[in-house]
Amino acid sequence: MSHCLHDLLYMTPICLIATSLLKPYINAPKDAFVFLIALFVLGILTLLKHGKTRLKFIVPGVALAVAAAVLLIRMPENRIEYLWEHLWIAYSAGIGLGAFLLGWLWAGNAVARRILTVAMLGGLISDMILWQVSTKSVVALGLFLVVSELAEEVQRYWKKSGYPERKKHLVSIAPFLLLMAVLVFYIPSPEKPVDWTFVIKAAQKVSSFVRSHTVWLHNGEENYEAVIGFSDHGTFTDSLGDSQKEIMYLTVENKADGEIYLSGKTFDTFNGRSWSETYSEDNTDRAWDTMELLCAVDSFDFANTKDYIRRSKARIRYRDFYTNYCFAPPKAVPEGEGYDGIVYRQRGGNLMSDRKLGYGTEYAVSYYILNRDHDRFKEFLTNPAPIEEKNWNRIKNQYSFTSGLNFEDYPKYQEKMKQIYLPETKISDKADAYLKDLLKDADTDYDKLSRIEAALSEMTYTWQPGEIPAEVDSEEEYLDYFLFDKKEGYCVHYATAFVLMARSQGIPARMVQGFRVNAKGGVTLSVKSDTGHAWAEAYLEGIGWITFDPTPGERHNLYWLSAEERSQYASSSNDKAKNKNEKTEDEWNPETEPKKESKPFDFRFVYIPLAAVVLFVLLFFVFDRIIRATAFKRLPDEEKFLSVCRKNFRILAALGYPMEQGETPAEFAKRVADKSEAEEYAFIKEYERVCYSDKGLSGNALDTAFGDRELLYRTIRKKKGKFLTYLLLKLSR
Repeated sequence: MSHCLHDLLYMTPICLIATSLLKPYINAPKDAFVFLIALFVLGILTLLKHGKTRLKFIVPGVALAVAAAVLLIRMPENRIEYLWEHLWIAYSAGIGLGAFLLGWLWAGNAVARRILTVAMLGGLISDMILWQVSTKSVVALGLFLVVSELAEEVQRYWKKSGYPERKKHLVSIAPFLLLMAVLVFYIPSPEKPVDWTFVIKAAQKVSSFVRSHTVWLHNGEENYEAVIGFSDHGTFTDSLGDSQKEIMYLTVENKADGEIYLSGKTFDTFNGRSWSETYSEDNTDRAWDTMELLCAVDSFDFANTKDYIRRSKARIRYRDFYTNYCFAPPKAVPEGEGYDGIVYRQRGGNLMSDRKLGYGTEYAVSYYILNRDHDRFKEFLTNPAPIEEKNWNRIKNQYSFTSGLNFEDYPKYQEKMKQIYLPETKISDKADAYLKDLLKDADTDYDKLSRIEAALSEMTYTWQPGEIPAEVDSEEEYLDYFLFDKKEGYCVHYATAFVLMARSQGIPARMVQGFRVNAKGGVTLSVKSDTGHAWAEAYLEGIGWITFDPTPGERHNLYWLSAEERSQYASSSNDKAKNKNEKTEDEWNPETEPKKESKPFDFRFVYIPLAAVVLFVLLFFVFDRIIRATAFKRLPDEEKFLSVCRKNFRILAALGYPMEQGETPAEFAKRVADKSEAEEYAFIKEYERVCYSDKGLSGNALDTAFGDRELLYRTIRKKKGKFLTYLLLKLSR
């Protein structure tokens, strides 16, 4: 027992720490589910490690039987989708497995324990100085592990009298160590933490200096595009690496679940082999773009604007990044001189700071989320209403960022977008025929762009597309090469093809590089360099710039119910349900709420798993009994006799007659006979003769042991309150 508790003292904190740090990356319905599954798997594995009988396999077997039954209930065509939707369960179980393996190593190997303890302590210190990701609970659990190791080292080397068993000692003092961890958790933190920013900024400047001079010594530019990540270069590469450097931290408001595109660099000119930016003058284009969208929605459906767009807020904090670019979602709302926390100016299509932004740069930005996957929003994109001066003035009076954006200048802005982002684009006859067939019966610009996006997204994504042939040196040749020869690439290839195809249809378009992140409202996410991405933006006249992502595997997943749909749902619910589940508009969750009311509970999820559990338990005991009977038959007679005797002693212990320390079998037999007022059990005398003399097994000893076992079974079965014990003894070895 002490060995099991000793292992759990290491495994459980490791499991809780890992779950706390990884749960933001696991798309579970509730964070508590991740903790429960990870701890459940950890408990099962610990039971398998320390359990003494085959009964230890019952719990994991039952869990697997239930999981298999739930999966079989699903229709065959829905099983794969169901597995993907519940992949978070496998991730949670993986955390439990990893914690078990690491805890086993930590608890069982002194050298590994010392190394891991030092790593834990170093990680806690580094986190407090550099990252500030860990919560107080993680710090408290980490300190518990560190102090536990110190206690083990003291016990190992402290020469003293008394019981020196190391594992039992740690188990005995564990309550005091836990109390210390709880105190660390509940002691209030200082209001102003130690400010290490100056140290970090100094280190980053040194790092930047070294990187820049290393590049200079190598007589070339830093190879940004050789790895997945943001690049301010618009070139292609023949293969990509995979870098997972933490770039920044992103936090969005609770109502902003879904993908978010953080725009960085905008390109307007393509020469067949690379992108460049020729438009670099200072401007207010971002403000015009957001203004145009707001006015378009106001003009289209003034009474229900929240069915189309919602305002949200994102907070960004740079970590291992050193750049002049300021990243922001499309449809951002500038306020004052810049975003909350940073001053910028717009040059061309980019937001730029006059100074380098590095570690510690933090700012907040308000922006509008588009209800992209709703049919009503698609109708808005397809048939926008004309923007009138009354709509313009109504929006202008609501926001400070609209100062200077006059309705009479709006046509000039539209013409400017066409001049910059709709250059003459030549395509081959073959590409033209392909597009005519693809866009047949597509009447609006949005319909055309959607078809182009869908067609490209059905192609193949690859990290190793190979080099673009040397003879490709124009837009026309690139599009032919990509559409008809290569037919695969990564995000820059697809965004480029989309822009060229859109421009060939008279629609202004541009390529944008930045980061694409699947945000979870209210959760701070670590944005890594491998989320760097390139996508396309197309200008829909009377609406503004709209994001299109033709890269295979990257699809939009933004959707919420309209006010009319929410009203219909509310009217179909009874008053009790409305009172119990009362929610505000911004708290509405369309993915879960309607399903709870529209689908009755399926009782198959009760009786089929229950039947699977019963079937598993029956099969387990049947096969276990067969295996035990087969193994028993192969034993020599003396081993058979000793095995039956051990079972008899267990039954006597269950009856209240355990053998006491130092007691001989003969003394034990006499004590049992006196207390039970029954004759002495004959098997005990035979057991003493076999174990404590050199005489062999008598001829009828095995039969005597079997006979006494049946007598003991009858006795415990008749004894009040012992029937369950009787069953367990019958089923166990």
